[in-house]
Amino acid sequence: MDIGEWPSSRFLNGLYKTIRDKGLESNVAELEAFGFTILPKVLTPGQVEEIKGTIVGVAERRWGRKIDIEKDENLEGRLPGTPLLTNLLFEDRIFEELMMLERPTLLIRYLMGDSVKLNSVSSHFKAGNADGLNLHADAANGIPSPLPFYSCFANLTYVLTDYSRNGGALAMVPGSHRRCRQPSQIESSMSRGKESPEAVPIEAKAGDVVIWHGSTWHGAFPRNEPGIRMNLIFAFCRQFVETQEAIKGNVPGEVWERHRDNPLFASLMGEYSMHGWRSERDFEGSNERQYQAGLEWHA
Repeated sequence: MDIGEWPSSRFLNGLYKTIRDKGLESNVAELEAFGFTILPKVLTPGQVEEIKGTIVGVAERRWGRKIDIEKDENLEGRLPGTPLLTNLLFEDRIFEELMMLERPTLLIRYLMGDSVKLNSVSSHFKAGNADGLNLHADAANGIPSPLPFYSCFANLTYVLTDYSRNGGALAMVPGSHRRCRQPSQIESSMSRGKESPEAVPIEAKAGDVVIWHGSTWHGAFPRNEPGIRMNLIFAFCRQFVETQEAIKGNVPGEVWERHRDNPLFASLMGEYSMHGWRSERDFEGSNERQYQAGLEWHA
């Protein structure tokens, strides 16, 4: 059908036209039906290697040790469990670029509308001895059940090493976003030998992108292979949600200069949030976009 300039969906009309033009309608259907979708081959092999090298360099500097992702590193000792490397956005310009790649970002905007901002940028290092990660919904970040049907959080994960069941793949419970609640303690187990029967492995290749609704139950299977499973995770939230990482007000000047005319970047950095006033001018400066973000789930 032709999409008109319909006033009742004025925040969605143009976005959906672009989604259709980019061949992403089936991904939208999967997000609606199952709560997650996969975009294959978003990154080239060369880009994957560059990103992995950049992340490993940051990890080695922060953690004070060499990391060989091809070997079965025992990360349990000095680095507990499946260590999470956080606050990556301003470590390298490449993370800014990945945050705003057009096709993945269109799907995030479909879930979150223009009421979206960045929540965190992180990377998991999962070694061969790592147990599973219990199922949860990202909306656990302070929102009690019942969860809203629309996505208050969304996840965009770049797969940097192949995901397989035996290799500790991401686990999903298809359609669980429609339950509008967190899994119970019994439902959530992904420990070795006690994996939830509802969880399915996300079999994906390095360079693919996995995107999911903030209420979709997900976790990870135990890893039973040598080497390290790596990813790059961009987590997003609505403007009214407090972010995990302190982003707003802490963006370096040279980063702003690179994106000075990009309203999407300003939104992701939290500049359209209605909250955090420092003066009456801040309050009076709340514009229509900020106000509408609190009224329309697709705003």
